[in-house]
Amino acid sequence: MRNISQFTISHTKNIRDVMKKISLNKKRFVFVLNNKNKLLGVLTDGDVRRYLLKKGRIKDLAIKAINKDFKYIKAEEEAESILKLLDQKYEFIPILDSKGKLKDIIDRENFQISDKKILIRSRSPARISFAGGGTDITKYFFDRGGAGVSFTINKYSNVHLIKRNDEKILITSNDYRKKILIKNIDKIKYDGNLDIVKSCIKLLKPNFGFDLYLETDVKPGSGLGGSAAVSSAVIGAINYLQKRRLNKYEIAELAFRAERIELGILGGWQDQYSTVFGGCNLMEFKKSTNLIQNMTLPNNILDELERRLILCYTGSPHKGASLQLKNKNNKKLIINGNKLKDLVDRVKTELLKGRVKNLGALINESWKIKKSLDNKMYNKKIEKLENDLMSPKLATGCRLLGTGGGGYMMFYVEPKNWFNFINKLKKLKLDYLYVKFDLEGLKVWETDL
Repeated sequence: MRNISQFTISHTKNIRDVMKKISLNKKRFVFVLNNKNKLLGVLTDGDVRRYLLKKGRIKDLAIKAINKDFKYIKAEEEAESILKLLDQKYEFIPILDSKGKLKDIIDRENFQISDKKILIRSRSPARISFAGGGTDITKYFFDRGGAGVSFTINKYSNVHLIKRNDEKILITSNDYRKKILIKNIDKIKYDGNLDIVKSCIKLLKPNFGFDLYLETDVKPGSGLGGSAAVSSAVIGAINYLQKRRLNKYEIAELAFRAERIELGILGGWQDQYSTVFGGCNLMEFKKSTNLIQNMTLPNNILDELERRLILCYTGSPHKGASLQLKNKNNKKLIINGNKLKDLVDRVKTELLKGRVKNLGALINESWKIKKSLDNKMYNKKIEKLENDLMSPKLATGCRLLGTGGGGYMMFYVEPKNWFNFINKLKKLKLDYLYVKFDLEGLKVWETDL
């Protein structure tokens, strides 16, 4: 909104005052207001000239010469109303409130589609991994190459962002019941309170303040790539307001940097790429570059796969970095790396061929390899869950998601066993999730506040 005082004059002023005002604002018009700021009329340089030619006097009150037949727009009207007047060659348009008071003046130079306060929303999905976990660790694929296949599901990390008029940043998390105020980005400290959010903000260095609200659909430590979903949702929302917007690769890699480099949290690369790109992705990791290929599968294959997969909570969160991440020279990973990558190729083939019936065995095979990499991957709770739910009449394939020790297990259930399996879950009073795929990945949009 511009300073409108240079274009307005009181009804108590005379024609001479009007001429001075017009000379100063260089727009050839003024609006005449009463003492309550209500618009009475408009005077252009042409109106003044015509008034004087009709023997009006320069000392006369401006109100005697005003044009009361002027076009205006009410403040609540849409932008298209302004466009319609501009299209009819009107050079300036007063914006009035419901009481006829002047709120703003629009011309061709200062017209913007909207200066409304907007809400930026972003959401980024959780993921389930089918095969390849471990080979996405930099120290492994840097010399040997890595690969992975994953799907994203409709469980999200959600961010709601409102731009402020100052440089302060207020972060509110409903899940953690925390609220943090950042007054200076350069003085951000990591103290265990929403550090993943703070690291994204620190790296992006936004030149504006905002209120950011965070909520998630999955529990912390779920093994579903939740932290990567949080970081990409935060980056996505802030990125939406940046002059130069990051592409999908850049967002995923900044999310990786925020978690792995900035905070020093051990892990691979697949989570960040999965949540940003969405859908079913074949990922290749190499020293020179990482490539993400979205596998577009027919709806009937996706629908059927959803009906054969179910996630069951182990009863405790995963334990964080596994042994394979902590050990720089993990011989088991080196020995089994080729098996994992070969398994990725086989899963890819079965998916593209639409042979979902073979995926249960491959998921089970990936779990066996995963267990062999780290003895802390497995515990009595997980063993009991597997013994309770794996049988020819229940699930015929399973694997633990995430870095191990807890979180969710994914079970593959053949159609003939589906209802038996669900009844078993209910009988054991287990916490479970149906799988519904997300095909969009990171999504960001705006809405009126």
